[in-house]
Amino acid sequence: MNASLLCFAELVQDIPDGKLNLLGVFEQMEVSAFPAQPRNFNLVMKFDRNVAKGHSEHKISVSIIGDKDECLLEEDGEFVMPASSPDSPSTVTLIWYNSNILFPKGFVYSFKVRVDDGDSLMRTLQLPVMLKQA
Repeated sequence: MNASLLCFAELVQDIPDGKLNLLGVFEQMEVSAFPAQPRNFNLVMKFDRNVAKGHSEHKISVSIIGDKDECLLEEDGEFVMPASSPDSPSTVTLIWYNSNILFPKGFVYSFKVRVDDGDSLMRTLQLPVMLKQA
């Protein structure tokens, strides 16, 4: 399974014609004070995979790791990849909407996305984001 897109955005709109509108894509966010709880902090993930027969079911886990490898939050879920055609792989876009993350201090936080790819292998993708005081 390949991740073709991983990004943070302040506003994500899933449009019925298959497009996503992303507003405020960032790698770094300024906040007025710490501890900080940003109102809109969304993680957009797009996965591609060739699925030969039927569909495939997958488990996903998103963790936020802070200073001294402290896990601030971990959420688990599942998703289904539809069967692919011979011409193109299946694509699934997942949007992790979250407005209740409390960041204790300015730091480069690491978001770990773990996906079980159905072959008894665990793939881990890591995406950093810096939070600092304005």
